[in-house]
This record gives sequence, structure tokens and C-alpha cells, in this order.
Amino acid sequence: MNRIEDQNQNEGLQVWLSDQEILFRSLRNQDSTSFKILYSQYSAAIYGSIIRKINDEETAKTILIQTFAEVFSGFS
Repeated sequence: MNRIEDQNQNEGLQVWLSDQEILFRSLRNQDSTSFKILYSQYSAAIYGSIIRKINDEETAKTILIQTFAEVFSGFS
């Protein structure tokens, strides 16, 4: 958990955010480093699910790329 001071509303207000919430905020700001973090955390699991259903490496890779492209554009 990380603490963020909210200076726009009340002085001294402290808000605790999880690392995932901070990552999502960065993704909404189209931060490419955050996208790399998201990809490294979830791509293997998602690829594993895809390859079990598709059973074709090239198609699975294409679906994985399309999936992350849609995820990234969805945060904008």
C-alpha cells in the first residue's frame, strides 16, 4: 500500500492506495512503463488460457497482442 497526500481537497488528508490502484491510474494516463508492468504480470497467464483453447501458437500470440491493445486503449 502507498500513501498519497490529497492536496486538492483537504490539507493533510491521507489516502491509502493499493499498488494495483496506482498502476490503474498510471494506465489511465497512458503511461507506457505501467503498461509494461501490466503485461509482465498478466501476459503469461492470459497466453496460457488462450493457447489451451486455440492450440495454435501464432493465433494465440495474435489474440494476446489484440487483448492487450484493447486493454491499453480501454484505460484512456
